[in-house]
Amino acid sequence: MLVLDGCFIIELIGYDFEEIPNYRTFRGLELDLVLLENQIPFFVLCELFDLIRGPDRHGLLMKLVLLFCIKVFPGYLSYMPERRSDEVKHILDLIQTNWYPSPHDNTSTATLHDPSILSLTSTDSISSILIPTATQLKDANVKFERKEYDRVAEMFRERRGTTVFDVDFNQDNGLMSMPALVIEDGTESLLRNLIAYEQFFSIHEPAPVTDYALLLNCLINSSKDVQILCQHGLIRNCLSSDQEVADIVYRLVEKITYYSDNMMYVDMFNRINTHHKNPWNRAMAVYHRDYFSSPWAYVSFVAALVLLLLTAAHSSSINP
Repeated sequence: MLVLDGCFIIELIGYDFEEIPNYRTFRGLELDLVLLENQIPFFVLCELFDLIRGPDRHGLLMKLVLLFCIKVFPGYLSYMPERRSDEVKHILDLIQTNWYPSPHDNTSTATLHDPSILSLTSTDSISSILIPTATQLKDANVKFERKEYDRVAEMFRERRGTTVFDVDFNQDNGLMSMPALVIEDGTESLLRNLIAYEQFFSIHEPAPVTDYALLLNCLINSSKDVQILCQHGLIRNCLSSDQEVADIVYRLVEKITYYSDNMMYVDMFNRINTHHKNPWNRAMAVYHRDYFSSPWAYVSFVAALVLLLLTAAHSSSINP
């Protein structure tokens, strides 16, 4: 059975479905390859690939797999040529390790040895670092900006491109930037399978998808949060409603255990919480909302300021 499945996968990843008019009917095959229950040992694929395409071409096999699956991933999958095929467990493992955050991003990979954060498996410690929702952050004068994907860093070049994990927060200006996440029919299945793999097979190893799901769960608690993120281009919702996105994010983190060894966003979470707790930032958010909520408010303010300056200048000219 493994031989039959392996031959099918090798033929599948080398087929050009773009030439088929009803390409949409094959869309589900891309998602089927990343299902945890569908994984077969990668060495089986390598042996079959040697027989079909010639020996010692395992690098090509890994590239074909990533090229086939890239359409279901937001951002870039980045091929790591230094990884040997005998280090790959299966297709899901290959994808997970090639979807890591880019090395030039600003996320933190520091371990959690802060005395106030004992373990992310504890409910108390989780609540001590979790950030507020998008609505609450907006009320604290946090601004959102979409981070553009690095189109120069194409797949299979040495330099990695931007992935969805490359999220940053600038405490100086309160700007949170993150690449856009496209949420469509297959997004939940893709993320859930990668999270399941990280939970059960990569314990105490970096778990970027699990960490990213935690970040989304912090930001999104209702359809209003989804609406805010969509307005700023951080989420592209291809589903029927914003509430459906909120429900997906909630289901992603159900019954997940968070390990403290390599949580990516610890430093960023701390900076966001520091910004949110600052009363000045909340006051500025209220000020902008109540007095500068529209362009006409800015025009009125400038007009009043100009009138005040003219009146002062006129008064000083009369009474030198």
